[in-house]
Amino acid sequence: MAKLTIRIIDALEADPDRDVFAWDSEMRGFGVRVGLPDILYQRE
Repeated sequence: MAKLTIRIIDALEADPDRDVFAWDSEMRGFGVRVGLPDILYQRE
């Protein structure tokens, strides 16, 4: 995945059958989980 930007995060679409994850390529452990009905920002 590329560097997470607001444009990339806004383009993520939730899948009703599973959570969708996007990880930042520059900041290790930083990612976004998109699920129904919420969006979670996570940093490990």
